[in-house]
Amino acid sequence: MRTVYIEPLPIRRIDFTNPVEKSQHDELAALADKMLHLNKRLHNELEQMTFLQICDEINPNRLPLKGMGDRFRIAITDSKRKKLTSQVIETFELGDGELGLKDDKLTARIQADETAISFLRAYLAHIEAETLDTLNAEYPKLEEKIRNLPVPDLTIEEMSQALSRWEEIEKEKESLVREIQDTDNLIDAKVFRLYGLEREEIVTVLDSLGTEEEIKTDILNKWERETEG
Repeated sequence: MRTVYIEPLPIRRIDFTNPVEKSQHDELAALADKMLHLNKRLHNELEQMTFLQICDEINPNRLPLKGMGDRFRIAITDSKRKKLTSQVIETFELGDGELGLKDDKLTARIQADETAISFLRAYLAHIEAETLDTLNAEYPKLEEKIRNLPVPDLTIEEMSQALSRWEEIEKEKESLVREIQDTDNLIDAKVFRLYGLEREEIVTVLDSLGTEEEIKTDILNKWERETEG
């Protein structure tokens, strides 16, 4: 094993009278602006959106949250044949029409169509902790907690629209994550080109930073294209 000592890269002075260096600077500045925009869209906008906000977008005049027992027909059974005593709910899991606690002590069969079940699954996956805290504080019994679990009062059509909108947001977030990584890799490649580093030097720098192999390969490929260009 060979120990390699890496000195910090010095601040690179740009000669703006040199058209090539000015062009490289302008490209990096544009990419930095792009990264700022992409991160703002991802972290400040999309990741801050909640499922309830989507429901409000679909129907701004919807009624307040309604207890699930008032919205759907529910049959509750205790899988371990124990009394429905006081217990704190930490999370719900929704399978194929069955709502159950993680410890599987209680299940609730919900009679609803496939769209409603899919909607409830998405809603429960993103339910706010504050909602569960209130539910636990107000209703001592498990059966009461399930029947009074607040759910958005939407029509089936509106539920379908909310699901579609949420899926669009999730896909956009995934796309943004990929684009941010791709842009970051391109910036690295251009910086390495600006500093005139050789391939071996770039590999040493990336390895010292613990860069993942896939990302390292992409940066090197981009650097090669930049150098050839």
